[in-house]
Amino acid sequence: MLLKPLGKTVHLGIDLGGSAIRAALVHGSVLLPKTFQRTDYKDDAATALNDVIVYYLDLAKRLDLVVEQIDIALAGNIEPTSRVIVSSPTIPSLRGRHLEDLVENFAGLTITAHNDANARTLGEWHVSESPKTDNFVAIFVGSGIGGGAVCGGKLFLGEHGAASEVGHIAVEYEGYPCPCGGRGCVEQYASGTAILRRANDLAGTSDRVSFETALSLLQALRVKDAIAVQTYREAAQWLSMSLASLINLYDPGIVVLGGGVMESTDGFFETVVEGTRGRLMPLAKQGARFTRASLGDTGGVLGAVLMSYT
Repeated sequence: MLLKPLGKTVHLGIDLGGSAIRAALVHGSVLLPKTFQRTDYKDDAATALNDVIVYYLDLAKRLDLVVEQIDIALAGNIEPTSRVIVSSPTIPSLRGRHLEDLVENFAGLTITAHNDANARTLGEWHVSESPKTDNFVAIFVGSGIGGGAVCGGKLFLGEHGAASEVGHIAVEYEGYPCPCGGRGCVEQYASGTAILRRANDLAGTSDRVSFETALSLLQALRVKDAIAVQTYREAAQWLSMSLASLINLYDPGIVVLGGGVMESTDGFFETVVEGTRGRLMPLAKQGARFTRASLGDTGGVLGAVLMSYT
């Protein structure tokens, strides 16, 4: 059991990610999780979000449950006082939107919103292996890159709630421009989106056909296609640099690696860990335990609900 059930009342946890919406009812545990894919999602995230809420409110009613609160994890940062989404590099349509405007049809419900990577970090820490540590770092590699840190037994949010933006650690001074406004962010080199772009850049310099999807690139990697192997090797190197910086900064007891790229790519986890260890300070290298994320698609959903209790 992940949380104590509260009679017939439930929370609706929603993970508004860079490529899909994941949601579930949370009532002692995660109930009826579902992933929603929309072709118009990035251009109209608000409509997609409202559709998901309507779906689960109807489902809860049919199960004789009452949704008392909606907890949203989203790919971006929310200004805590105004509740305006001030940045969302992977979902541009959210930028500048007020949280209440996104869910105006559900004014009678309590709505909370949190950064998705922080939420996933809290979820993974909540279920982490024994012995439990009060110092914990997580990094998630999917269409973007996010992460978070627990320091002294508390999720570290920083002064403005914008701490641990792992994907925006700069690895190249005059590198690729990033939607965040910076340049050379690791997200532009080691995320799923960046990996596909890099593979097609390499393919363009050869006589081979380009890779249309991340799946086609992954299939090429599994048969040891030279371009695919080079692309993932480079991505692992960039990621190792950033992760080592994070570990040297926070000195965690456990380091969790997750996200679609990390979970679907054979050998990627091991390559990243090996590259990271080679850059760690002696005590961090000796003490940090590396492990895979355990919550999968429900990490952000559970984490969003947990965030509402902190």
